[in-house]
Amino acid sequence: MKCDIAYFSGTGTTEVAVRMLKAGLESSGCETELTRIEDVLKGSEPMPAIDAELFGIASPVLEFGTPRIVNDFVRALPDGGGRRTFILRTAGGVGPQNYGASKSLIRALRRKGYDVFHERIFSIASNWIMKFGPSAVARLHESTLRKTTLMAGDLLAGRERFLEAPVGTRILMGTIAFLGTRSTWLMGKDLRASDECAMCGICVRGCPRGNIFEKKGKIAFGSRCLCCMRCVYSCPRKAIGFKLFSFFAVPGGYGIGQLIEESKAASPSTEGYTPPFLAAYVRDDAL
Repeated sequence: MKCDIAYFSGTGTTEVAVRMLKAGLESSGCETELTRIEDVLKGSEPMPAIDAELFGIASPVLEFGTPRIVNDFVRALPDGGGRRTFILRTAGGVGPQNYGASKSLIRALRRKGYDVFHERIFSIASNWIMKFGPSAVARLHESTLRKTTLMAGDLLAGRERFLEAPVGTRILMGTIAFLGTRSTWLMGKDLRASDECAMCGICVRGCPRGNIFEKKGKIAFGSRCLCCMRCVYSCPRKAIGFKLFSFFAVPGGYGIGQLIEESKAASPSTEGYTPPFLAAYVRDDAL
């Protein structure tokens, strides 16, 4: 069996989960290819052939919904022809508030002929507002590795799985997602590059939407921001930040690779913040 996975990862967490799933699939003999959605939309990579038995879409949950770059990619996809399709999402928290994050994405894929039969959300760390402690990251990372292995088995066996939230929660979060994903440009316009900026161009080259550019010798931000936070955390001088929405950035910065390395040395004395969903996440495979 073969599998194609197209993914968008703002600050790296989704890519970590996708590579875990890839390892699980390949350990069972399923040849798996990964494609970055932003590379396809920028024209640096071709649209995947979508000729494998399995096709997957992976992305973070942003504003309780699907990033616009992923929706743009789905609109550009060829007809699915009944291709068996799954959804992988990552989020700072796993719970009913995020269970409806993929509903519109699933509808869009089905309209294009993709047979969506499985969805799952994973969490390793949070890249907004609250920084998880190293012990929490260690437990989430270990559990996500186990859960992606279980997901690989479910996908190869063709098992259906969908996340359902109470009706009231689904309506509320769906409304927030509708408004939120259409207002991220406001946060993008709030971004600033301080005098610490060395004009290295990392943010310009790395922005998945091409929303950052040089103007009159300074870094400027357009109106196509996803609020994925990549520019904020990838800047080597920490020169990019919000003016009014500064509380969105986690204290001390964020880097999924560094967090995972720190988590390997975690001890009770470095517990830090523990998210409330942790106990259920590591115990219950239904999440």
